[in-house]
Amino acid sequence: MDDVTKLPDGEHREYYENEALKAVYNVKNGKIDGEYVEYN
Repeated sequence: MDDVTKLPDGEHREYYENEALKAVYNVKNGKIDGEYVEYN
């Protein structure tokens, strides 16, 4: 996961090297806000 303290507020998505979705989460005030969903 990226260092969320440096990310702007809003939804963020991370991807595996093969471009498949890895994770979806929201950031607010430098912290994860709400659900953090990770995919295999």
